[in-house]
Amino acid sequence: MQFLLTAIILFCTLLATGCGGGSDSGQSSPPVVVPSPEPRQTPTSGPVFSPVSIEGDITISGHITFDLVPHNAFGGLEYTKAAPEAVRGVTVQLMDATDSVIRQSKTDNDGFYSIGAPPNTQARVVVLAEYYSDAGPQWDFAVVDNTEGDSLYLLADTLALTTRLNETRDIHAESGWNRVLGEFDDEAHRPAAPFAVLHAVYQVVSAIAAADDSFVLPACTLNWSYRNKASAGDVTEGYVGTSYYDVFSNRIYILGDAYNDTDEYDFSVIQHELGHFFEDGLSRSDSIGGSHGLSSKLDMRVAFSEGFSNALTALVSGEPNYMDSAGTGLFDSFRFNLEDNLYGNAGWYNENSIGKVLYDLADSHNESGDALSLGFSAIYDVMTADGFIHSDALGSIFLFSEIFREQQPTAVTNEFKSLLASEAIYGTDRFGLDESNDGGDVSVLPIYSSMVQGETIEACSSNRFSEANGLGVNRFIRLSITNPGSVQFRIERVNGGSEVSNPNARLYKNRRFIAQMISSVNDLEVGVALLSTGEHVLEIFDKYNADEDSSLRNTTCFNVSVI
Repeated sequence: MQFLLTAIILFCTLLATGCGGGSDSGQSSPPVVVPSPEPRQTPTSGPVFSPVSIEGDITISGHITFDLVPHNAFGGLEYTKAAPEAVRGVTVQLMDATDSVIRQSKTDNDGFYSIGAPPNTQARVVVLAEYYSDAGPQWDFAVVDNTEGDSLYLLADTLALTTRLNETRDIHAESGWNRVLGEFDDEAHRPAAPFAVLHAVYQVVSAIAAADDSFVLPACTLNWSYRNKASAGDVTEGYVGTSYYDVFSNRIYILGDAYNDTDEYDFSVIQHELGHFFEDGLSRSDSIGGSHGLSSKLDMRVAFSEGFSNALTALVSGEPNYMDSAGTGLFDSFRFNLEDNLYGNAGWYNENSIGKVLYDLADSHNESGDALSLGFSAIYDVMTADGFIHSDALGSIFLFSEIFREQQPTAVTNEFKSLLASEAIYGTDRFGLDESNDGGDVSVLPIYSSMVQGETIEACSSNRFSEANGLGVNRFIRLSITNPGSVQFRIERVNGGSEVSNPNARLYKNRRFIAQMISSVNDLEVGVALLSTGEHVLEIFDKYNADEDSSLRNTTCFNVSVI
């Protein structure tokens, strides 16, 4: 993993030999420790590897902790109740006076480390905000500052002379909150934040490792900065808009705006985005993204992805309440319980329904109507199954349910069917066959229409519920190609509102996107694709229902011909 040693802030800690000051004292922040005056870059081939110890070393050991700030009953943060929490599985390095790495180790699952050190040597202990494994299960996470050239966050003690006796050097990262003044001493100086982010990562990785001892995740960079604010713009200046996962770069951006919206302690938010990363790295996600809410009627792909990610955070953290703090008051925050669906619009198109069903499937608390406690592994086994990843159906609760039924005994699948029915989900196969819940719009059923080459059928696109990713915007057709080769498509408006339409289409086979028909011609779309024999999924939508302009509410129907 590449990281910059001296472009990174090294946070001074409160040791007997440390810098003084503290979050409870009302004093100013400790001075910054910089290892050398010039930036120096480590090799780009991977992490720095140095021996843990060599013959003749003394041992430096200690406990690495950070301030864990809990949430109150409303979802807000209570900095006055912060308590030390172990920093688990991170890299610990011993640097000499020239800032060279001379020994390297890791903290264990309790936050303890042990590292060798040559006697009579000026050295400091440096803790890197990275969490990786390159043997057995493999993962690679790092917390960087996206506003400082992706500099890796570090935590360090002061440079001190080693003796010929073993030493203890504990290091603690503070939240930066001054309990006396009720504010941050310096909102830019919050050493605990990167390690709080890694704590959320640790919980997710631990759950995956308990389900699978041989998984391999791609590298993921978590971008946190005190400058990251809820305004869209240049992410290198902190204008990230919201905390989110960028599927194109395997990066998660995390808000850090101290007095407005900061997410380093909102593990629900971080783990939700890690859920999307999990789908991308180990499973599949067909989600088209976009805005969403607990009562929204969504495209089934979006509803499943968001619902799964909500359930994941509750399962890995052991906290059924999703918490998202904002501001500094009790009532500025957001909280909901995965056990409940109090927001209405239950169904296969609702993320809260999906989240509740998946959480009840796995959680250990069984209320009325919930007789299953299968653990996260039951969800993991479905979402990493070849039949799920490579299915010809698009990602949805229906696909999940079909694979789940294949893996579990009848008694279990009958209980799961009851859970689904409690959230008004009735489809019987991966294509949602026999689904009767239309969400209040009869045009959304059947979930997949069927056609064979040479046929013409009607498909309607509606933005009745919301733009772009709402229920009914995209219509799905199971298309059977019997004459492979050059296949012609014609999509023509037949009726609808007075507004102009622009039919568009995307084509998939075995989940792979293989073609699209997106032109600027109104009311008509034609295209040609070179196709093989077999079943495809054709997605039809009206561009004006997917353009994020909610001023026009329109349902437009098209004749779809394939020859």
